[in-house]
Amino acid sequence: MSNLSDYSEIGLTFQGVYSNIVTYKRNNVVTHDAKTYVCTALTSIGSTPGVGADWSVLAESSTITTANTGTGTDPTNFVLSAVGGTITLDKGL
Repeated sequence: MSNLSDYSEIGLTFQGVYSNIVTYKRNNVVTHDAKTYVCTALTSIGSTPGVGADWSVLAESSTITTANTGTGTDPTNFVLSAVGGTITLDKGL
């Protein structure tokens, strides 16, 4: 399994489950209350996804799973799956 932090050059950085004591930056991705959110503010701390204005829903009713669809230690493709759809992120973008 890979994680989105290995693919920051595509613009999204997966940070895991939301924590109100972490400072997030624009394009950080978190899960919270069965949804996946992307931070839209330059920085955010203590602004809860779904409540605060610093977040936009990326996927609803989602469970984040990842799959390495490339080969070796440097995959060329990364898949982020969520209930209701799949987003394929190409590392080469």
